[in-house]
Amino acid sequence: MHAEKRAPTRSLLNKRVFVFDLDRTLWTHEDAQSTVPPFTLEGLKAVDSRGDVVQLYDCVPELFRLLKEMGKKIAIASWNAPDSPQELLRLFGLHEFIDYSVIEPHPYKTSMLMRIMTRLAADPDEVAFFDDNEEIAEQVARDLGVDVYVIGRDLENICELLKIIKSEPKD
Repeated sequence: MHAEKRAPTRSLLNKRVFVFDLDRTLWTHEDAQSTVPPFTLEGLKAVDSRGDVVQLYDCVPELFRLLKEMGKKIAIASWNAPDSPQELLRLFGLHEFIDYSVIEPHPYKTSMLMRIMTRLAADPDEVAFFDDNEEIAEQVARDLGVDVYVIGRDLENICELLKIIKSEPKD
């Protein structure tokens, strides 16, 4: 059974902690742990030693910058061996915005989110989690009670979150 589409609203901006998956969420690649460094950076595209391309969604740097300007915490919860994804986050200049990162080679996002919430002293109602895997996202929602947004269901892509943030009236 699949959950109904949940369109994010501006109330999402009341959240204090924004947790992002990596593969097919912040970048187009499906399995960043399969890439082989060294990488060559070409704008928002990292090319590995075999020519495999990891394309960062063009809105992500601005999204992260705006979230930090708003005083939000940013965390990563990713099912990957950590080496290549961590290097990609560094190359794309995103590491400076990230408050806490859990990148591990298993699908247990509930345990990853629990560690993030403990580290950032966040209650479930303060957390928004973005992932492309509907089953994993819904498991996190059931287990922890955090708001989840599935890329490809609730948001076409992560750039829709930036549009929501930009639509917020300025004081």
